[in-house]
Amino acid sequence: MKGDPLRLVRVYAGLDEIAKAQTEMNKIEKPKSPLEKSEFQFALAKIWQTKGKAKKAMKAYKKAVAANPYHFSARLSLIKNLVQRGKAKEAQKFADEVKKLSLQPGPAFCKRLSEML
Repeated sequence: MKGDPLRLVRVYAGLDEIAKAQTEMNKIEKPKSPLEKSEFQFALAKIWQTKGKAKKAMKAYKKAVAANPYHFSARLSLIKNLVQRGKAKEAQKFADEVKKLSLQPGPAFCKRLSEML
């Protein structure tokens, strides 16, 4: 199959097709670059989140952001989950880290972020 296999994993997870998501995830080679690691952890987080495993999802989101601080979808998902779990202080820490990045996100990210906090 051509294309992005991790996107397929995220789509299956979003459709609550966990078995299909995990099957596709198992086909993917171990990620090597920081970008690959970040995308892999983001897809894994989506699976955990769909399974209702919030702690495991947050751990994977944190790994995704650690591997690539510019993975804004993972960062937003992490912040959203932290806020939902009553961890606003930790969520704010991940939001504040964005200000330290050399490349700043666009207005859509900033709008979504402000709606969460």
